[in-house]
Amino acid sequence: MPKFFFITICWNNFAGLRATIDSLLMQSCREWECIIVDGNSSDGTSPYLDSLVAEHSNITVISEPDKGIYDAMN
Repeated sequence: MPKFFFITICWNNFAGLRATIDSLLMQSCREWECIIVDGNSSDGTSPYLDSLVAEHSNITVISEPDKGIYDAMN
């Protein structure tokens, strides 16, 4: 079975990130990995990301300050 890879970015958009991850976790296909690139959010995103990594071995988080959305995407 193929494995799917998802990469998403966020910065101070906890509600949007949670909606994205909730949707991903509801998929019937379980053969996936997700990388979340966070721009060092200060809105409660960090504890949520920590809990995701602790609960899901297929989720990786990179959290560091960036220079805006295009820097994060690259």
